[in-house]
Formats: sequence, C-alpha cells, structure tokens
Amino acid sequence: MKKIIFAFYSIFFLILSILELKYSIPDSFVLFTVSLTYAYSVRKEYIYSLAASILSIVFAILSTLSLISAVISNLMVGKLDPSIVFSQLGVFGFVSFPVIYYILKKKRLNTD
Repeated sequence: MKKIIFAFYSIFFLILSILELKYSIPDSFVLFTVSLTYAYSVRKEYIYSLAASILSIVFAILSTLSLISAVISNLMVGKLDPSIVFSQLGVFGFVSFPVIYYILKKKRLNTD
C-alpha cells in the first residue's frame, strides 16, 4: 500500500514539475527532485520518502512566502494579475504532511 502512495506522490510532483517548467526552471527542478526522491522510495526504504516530504514542505513554505510577496507587490502597484497564483505551484508541497505523519507514527510505534 505504501508503495502505491509513494508512486502517486512521485507522479503528482512530476506533473507539477512539468507544469512549473512554463514559469520557472529552478522551481521545476526542485519539484522534479522531489518526484525522483519519491520514486526512489518506492524501491528502497521509507527514509527517502521522509526526505522528499521534508524537501517539498520546505519548498512549499518558500513558495508561499514568494506568492505572498508577489501579491503584496501587485497590490501596491494597483493591479492584481490572477496568473500569479498559478506561477507558484510549489505550494502544493503541503500535501506531503500525511507522509511525514505516517512515517513518524510508524517509527514511534516501532521504538516502543
């Protein structure tokens, strides 16, 4: 079951990486790295999925801050472009929180 979930996350971040390529190559590279790390965790242990989840959440936090600053900047100028929201697809990295919860819960149960 966990391999299916990690494969889903890998495909999800690969799609985000391809969509982000239109707006930002470095952001697309980060999302592609997350996708590859999830793909590697399908074959190997779950520690790789923990690393991919942490990476995606940190990137989501940075993308959220960048999105907030872009919205504030556009509001100060007096125009709000709706395409700004779609230029920061890294905010979808917050979907990795359940993976971290699952892994930490599993580790806690194994150590007791």
